[in-house]
Amino acid sequence: MQKDKKEDKGSTDNKKKDSKKKIEKGTLKKAVIVSGLVILALFIAFWGYSPKSYLTAGDIKRAISSYDSKIVEVKGVVSDLSEKNGIYIFNLTSGGETIVVEYSKALPAQFKEGTEVVAKGKVSAGPPITIIADEITVGCPSKY
Repeated sequence: MQKDKKEDKGSTDNKKKDSKKKIEKGTLKKAVIVSGLVILALFIAFWGYSPKSYLTAGDIKRAISSYDSKIVEVKGVVSDLSEKNGIYIFNLTSGGETIVVEYSKALPAQFKEGTEVVAKGKVSAGPPITIIADEITVGCPSKY
């Protein structure tokens, strides 16, 4: 009789262990499924996302026929700022090349020589190659 009790107790312990294993397997499966769904959701959310890339002065100069009379966004460093008849004229250097930018609106407060900016405007093949800008963004445009 004691042997039967021991067998019953052993059998109960084994059932508990099997039950725990089933629960652990079930929990693990759920965790894997949830993790997979989260990764899938993140992939879908960012699938169409790509950080904005800007042209450089070098890009424009190397393929001027592709960009002439088109609206572009060019990122570079400002130098040689001047003003003539209400039009700001400055050089924009990036990609190992420099182009001229003309801008007729008020300059942003942080705008100065040595600052990195993005100039958005129409390309004129020149000479010199010039961007007639209608928008200037100072600093990191992705923050704005």
